Amino acid sequence: MARLVVRLGAIRHNAALIGRMCAERGLKLTAVTKGVCGDPRVVREIVAAGVSSLGDSRLDNIRRMRRAGIQGEFHLIRMPAPQEIGQVLELVDVSYHSEVEVVRRLAAAAADRGLTHRVVLMVDVGDRREGVMPEDVPAAVRDILGLPGVTLWGLGMNVGCVSGVQPTPVNLGLLAELAADVEARFGHRLALVSGASSLAVPLIAAGTVPPGVNHARIGAAILTGDYDTWTEPVPGARHDGFELRAPVIEVKRKPSLPAGEVGRDAFGRRPVFEDRGPMLRVICALGRQDTYVEGIQPLRGDLSVVAASSDHLILDATRAEATARAAAPGVAAPGVAAAGASGEAGGGPPRLGEEVAFRLLYGAILLSMQSPAVEKVYVDTEET
Repeated sequence: MARLVVRLGAIRHNAALIGRMCAERGLKLTAVTKGVCGDPRVVREIVAAGVSSLGDSRLDNIRRMRRAGIQGEFHLIRMPAPQEIGQVLELVDVSYHSEVEVVRRLAAAAADRGLTHRVVLMVDVGDRREGVMPEDVPAAVRDILGLPGVTLWGLGMNVGCVSGVQPTPVNLGLLAELAADVEARFGHRLALVSGASSLAVPLIAAGTVPPGVNHARIGAAILTGDYDTWTEPVPGARHDGFELRAPVIEVKRKPSLPAGEVGRDAFGRRPVFEDRGPMLRVICALGRQDTYVEGIQPLRGDLSVVAASSDHLILDATRAEATARAAAPGVAAPGVAAAGASGEAGGGPPRLGEEVAFRLLYGAILLSMQSPAVEKVYVDTEET
């Protein structure tokens, strides 16, 4: 069974680091918890680091945190469906919206309960995910301000998640300008102008987030210590918060190219393979139903991911074997060994029963945390 090792000290360290970085630039921070499915063990470390505002896209995750006794201000950062309005009022302090009709229904339900719910209106500044278009902001604001049961708490934007549009002083500046126009036109003070994300960490660090933006929603940078990929670290962050380990279940030398007529694989893709000659192929008990395979990387530099199916991850261990043989001529061919952690690069290819360790991108953490087939192991020390 694959295991996900969660180092709580690393999460706590990164949350405190990002929190200080935001505070120094005048940004309020909401830590996004969807990457760990609202796991209370992890979220408690974020709260212990001084972050009391928590954002998630799933109501079930928020319910999980509340039932665990976690105290904080909860933001629902995905727009709710109309049929979720009752749960929103029960579980959420601030919700994000792009459809005025949903806000209208939410307002009516809140008024019936004697509540005033805080809403953030999302603006599409270019990524083409959720949000009203910039030119439609005044009309949407006018409609929301006329509704009892809700208060317009802020404007927000999202980039990077669908189209890959990057946060810049230009699109963040557009959000700030729209917020300033709302305040001037309607005489309504906005508590949040929410535009910064993990991708904006370099802008936060450099102090180039426009001053009108005062709120950040950050998850990936806290969990991984990187603001985008493995090659873009947050200065001072830890990158060992999550480590995926999977046992080896086959070690065999095979051709690197498949034989026979090739069609689509189990996921509807047409795989393309490079002819590398004979290859020492290692199969781990891990697959696409356990993690985002494209978002994992062996910690050993002499192993590489070749392909994956639902349940099998195939690694190329040819270089590991060649390095070991060069270092120790006459080394035995791979075979059965007692179970244990995979050795360092140069220690020979993994053997049956050994675990291979992987680092993860945000998407791989998200899917591994969701998988019931991946055991979660929590390590509560600063050093481990």
